[in-house]
Order: sequence, then structure tokens, then C-alpha cells
Amino acid sequence: MVDNLLRETHHTAARRVRRGQATLRNLHGWAGAGVSLILVVIAITGSLLVFKDDYIRMTVPEARQSVDLSLSALAQVTEIAEKTFGPDQLRALVYGTQDFGLHKAYLTEHHAAYLSSDGTVIAEWEQNGRLEDWLFDLHHRLLTGTVGLYVAGFAGIAGLVLIVTGLIAVWPMRRGWRRGLKIRSISRGQLLSVHRNLGTFVAAPLMVSIATGVMMTFPNQTRAVFDQFGSPEPVDAPTFTAGKTDWLNALSQAETAFPDATPRMALWGRNDRPSSIRLKQAQEWHPNGRTLVVIDPGTGALLGRNDALKNGVGREAYNAVYPIHAAHIGGRIYDTIVFLTGLALMVLGLFGLLAFSRRFIRH
Repeated sequence: MVDNLLRETHHTAARRVRRGQATLRNLHGWAGAGVSLILVVIAITGSLLVFKDDYIRMTVPEARQSVDLSLSALAQVTEIAEKTFGPDQLRALVYGTQDFGLHKAYLTEHHAAYLSSDGTVIAEWEQNGRLEDWLFDLHHRLLTGTVGLYVAGFAGIAGLVLIVTGLIAVWPMRRGWRRGLKIRSISRGQLLSVHRNLGTFVAAPLMVSIATGVMMTFPNQTRAVFDQFGSPEPVDAPTFTAGKTDWLNALSQAETAFPDATPRMALWGRNDRPSSIRLKQAQEWHPNGRTLVVIDPGTGALLGRNDALKNGVGREAYNAVYPIHAAHIGGRIYDTIVFLTGLALMVLGLFGLLAFSRRFIRH
């Protein structure tokens, strides 16, 4: 009698597990159908953006040249940009590098421009006026501003849930992994087999890519979480005087403060903030660095400095989110991994959606 009771208990538990697995598969299918198209768009554009600089070098000859990174040359091109566009129109100037010969000016009202090493304006455009900017806006905001930003963010959260539930749901069918990614037909079973196996193989890099993208969508909330593990000491807003920034002095002040760092951005001041220079130290992953030197526009005095490597473990980890997501670490090997991860997400979404739709198609 005891043996029978144990067997019955075991069978009951097994049935509950199977019902739970079936429920998870159904939820996974319906939820996946709802967000798959959004994730496919994000995946395709993200894969293409990995090679954004290569595309610009291919289409803009000046981008294939090197940039003079001496302080005098950078100050000169900054002054030319200010004279060309006006200090009230300029928000930031991102300096080129030895292998990317363009400076990019960010202007007000969503305008932007490329400048050559000597300050010549190579191109100027409104929002999404160039392919690489259009792709970024589609990837980041689905071309719909703040609404699209949050839609993409919540789609990413749903994608993470789908990965986890998918892994749990397919575990009983793990023997099917031996079939690999071979597809012999477009039957629902074959589509599901490839979807299941591919999702299992790429789950880890997919979760990293999607999770970092979600973190960037909700920066304030993410930063607050990371800062629990170490953050910079709060500082009062500096008092400054109005005036025209002497950019050679500003760059010299930055070099004195961080002699081993590379200037990456000039940031124009406004009524509520002074001018500043962003720099990249060798240990930083962010392509434009997070090290900052703040300059008084009126007097040229150094108002403050922020060493990105001394802001605490939490803030340093937060600063690594963008370069991990945007493939700014690891060279071409990591570029390829991120590119293939995006393609895998695209295939997962398309195959999953097609397999789900075939549930309702009778032959």
C-alpha cells in the first residue's frame, strides 16, 4: 500500500510538472508572438550598428584619414566649430581618433555635423538625416522618441523573461539538442526544433546583450542600483562666470589634471553649467571615457575634476554597460560575437513567430 501511495504521489507530481511545462510553453509562445517583431527590428539594427564606423569610413573618404590629436590641433578645430555653428548651437564635439578621421559635432534641435581634421564641415544633417543615425534611432527609440524608447526597453525585459522561460520549458526535450540547427522543412516541428536549439546555444550572450540594452533604457534606475556597490561622493554644483571658453587653455588644464588620458569631447556650457572636457584613460572601456574636467568659461580656471577610475566599483560597472552593449571592447572578435548574437535573435524571433502562427494554419 505504501509503495502504491508513493508511486501515485510520484505520478501526480510528474503530471503537475508536465502541466507546468506546457503552461510555460504556451506563455512563452504567446508572449513571444507579441514582442518578436520589435525584438527582430532591434536585433537587425543592432547587428548593423556594430560596423557603423566601418560604414562611415567606406562612404566618407575623410573618415579614412587620421586626426591630429595634439592639444593645439584639437583646440583649433574646437574653435573653428564654435565659429562655424555658434556657441549657442553647439552641445558637444566628439574628437576623432587615429583610425577615424572625423570629428562629430552635436548641435541643438537634433542637428549634427562631421568635421574633418582641419575643421572643414564635411556633412551636416537634421535628425536621422544619415543612415547610421537613422539606424541608431530605430534601434534605440523605434523612430518614435521617448515612447519608442520605453517600448524597446520593456520589449527587452520581455525578451529576458522569454529566454528564461524558454530554457525551463525546453529542458525536458533536451535530447532534441542533438539535432543541432539542421532544418529539413518549414514544418512547425522543424521550426520549433531550430528555435529551441539556437535559443539554448546563444542564451548567455543574448542575455548579456539584452540586459545591457535594458539598463541603458532606464539609466537612472540602473545607476541607482549599481551605486549601491560604490559611487562617487556627491559634489555641489560649481559657481562659474559667463564668458567665451578658451579651448586651448581648457585642454591644457585637462592634460595637467590627467596627463595620461586622451581628450575625447568638448562640452559647451550653458546658463546652468560650465564648459568641460571629457577624457578617456587607458583603463576605461567607454570609447569617449567618463573622466571629466570642468572649466570656468569666464576665467579659464579649473572648477573640478572627476576621475572615472576612482568613483567606486558600482559606478565603474555602470560605465561598462554601454561599451559591452555597443561592442566597444574586445576588438573584431567581440564585434563578431555581438553581430552574430543579433542575427541569432533575429532568427529566433522570426522562427518562433512563424512556428507560433502555424499552430492556427490547417493544411
